Amino acid sequence: MADAEQPPTIIVRRLTQLAIFSALLSVTLLLWPPRLPADAGTASTLFQSPLQMVVIGVTIMFTLLLNLRSDELRISPLVWATGLGTLLLVGPELADPSPLGPDGHYFLTLSIWFERLGSAGMVSGYLERPGILLFLLPFISAGLDVGVVALVATMITIGLSITWIYIILSAIEERTDTTLHRWLPFTMLFLAGVGLAWWNPVQFSPMLLALVLHHILVHRMLKRETLCDLTSLLLISVLAITHLFMPLLTATVMFWTGRRRDIVGRRARWLGLFGLITWMIWNLGVATENTLTVGAKLIDFDGVVVPGLVGIAVCFVALEWAHRGVDHNEVPSQRGIRPRDELIGLLLFFPLLIAMDITTGAPRFSPRVVMLAAVPIGVGLIHLAKRS
Repeated sequence: MADAEQPPTIIVRRLTQLAIFSALLSVTLLLWPPRLPADAGTASTLFQSPLQMVVIGVTIMFTLLLNLRSDELRISPLVWATGLGTLLLVGPELADPSPLGPDGHYFLTLSIWFERLGSAGMVSGYLERPGILLFLLPFISAGLDVGVVALVATMITIGLSITWIYIILSAIEERTDTTLHRWLPFTMLFLAGVGLAWWNPVQFSPMLLALVLHHILVHRMLKRETLCDLTSLLLISVLAITHLFMPLLTATVMFWTGRRRDIVGRRARWLGLFGLITWMIWNLGVATENTLTVGAKLIDFDGVVVPGLVGIAVCFVALEWAHRGVDHNEVPSQRGIRPRDELIGLLLFFPLLIAMDITTGAPRFSPRVVMLAAVPIGVGLIHLAKRS
């Protein structure tokens, strides 16, 4: 019997070795790309070098084949999927002669401006929301060369990207049966393909930091059994000083989840309320000028914002009153947010993203909903694979 089981083990071992080798070769080619003609263009060298494309394709093939035999793997499908997502999403940035990308260079410049002049001059609304800029202030203040600071920004981008990819994949893993975890790399391949074709969030920018904070709050903090904790409040506060609309989107998801009659629902309601309060304090108290300028293009502040906030407060009180007899100390059967609730919460906010696209005259915001909904989309894809 033992002899009959030996061949699959050998196959898995060889596939593991080949996948790791090809992945290391892919990273090597990304960091030290082949020399290209001067007229090769400005696009990422990932799409200019056939050798890189072939090696990355071979890496994807070995990884997918290997995870079809996930019951024999020593390295979990979650780790393989995280590595694959990092290679595909971060790889194009590493392959570029300037790894930060256009967004990264813009926010690096803003970080230098912010360190020297603060928000004076208001060359950008992000000077009033300096969440991502604060990461570079110690290095700029220390007088380091701009190239060194750019390298630090690249390392921060890679760290935030791996954190985000791992969080969304682990959330998908938790919401699917163990026998379906082999589909995690396939799911990551789909999400990375959408990201490369439509909108890749992996650049040094407030949006990347906001994505990480949003998914930590939704998929990590909601699983805690206490009503409120310092870590969650700190993350919500950082989110409020990082991005204009992401705190509102997170609060929308939290309030929709707050319909649940358990500790998860009540915690979601309170986190949503605190997120809304911190957003108001910062964006209507500190970043007032930029908030009113952007908001005036979308809605009538006097006619919508105040009644809207009053309506949210009334709904919050009504939910708390309606659930006053529920034992919130009882641990629910499903801890954390349900994928359906997360997706509906995002769709409720989607019209505002469309309105911002119409205002700017370009699809800048609506494509982001795909990466924001990565977990419900991933869970849906895996369940679809199960049925087929």
